[in-house]
Amino acid sequence: MFASIGPSFSWAIFNYGRIENRIHIEEARYEGSMYTYKQAVLNAARQAEDSLTGFLKSQEQARYLDASVVAAERTLTITYDQYKDGAVDFTAVFLFEDTLTEQQDQLAVANGQIALQLIDLYRSLGGGWEVPGEKSTTQPTNTNAASAMR
Repeated sequence: MFASIGPSFSWAIFNYGRIENRIHIEEARYEGSMYTYKQAVLNAARQAEDSLTGFLKSQEQARYLDASVVAAERTLTITYDQYKDGAVDFTAVFLFEDTLTEQQDQLAVANGQIALQLIDLYRSLGGGWEVPGEKSTTQPTNTNAASAMR
């Protein structure tokens, strides 16, 4: 039988190299995690900047297209008046109507791009998330109640 009284102390002197290598491994993991975090932050900033730039460029394009539509409408009005007076044939009216339709179509596409770029900007800035456990501000529609009222 053996008995000991008092504090004991042990030192793993032969495991010193293993402990030092574990420290280096954990430091490398930490540096890798920091690199991943920095990349995520830079990527998020790039996405936000790209979305904002796209949004502003889409707005600028829509302004130019809006001015183009106004000019095409004015040209069509003048050409139609000239047609009524007999100065030009209907081909010119038809061509300017086609140009006006193309300009209006491009303006509609540009307005759609503004909405899409705004959605991308909102998403890149962190929009659209909800805190778990909180109720949403939007109320789901009850289809049974709606059908019962019919």
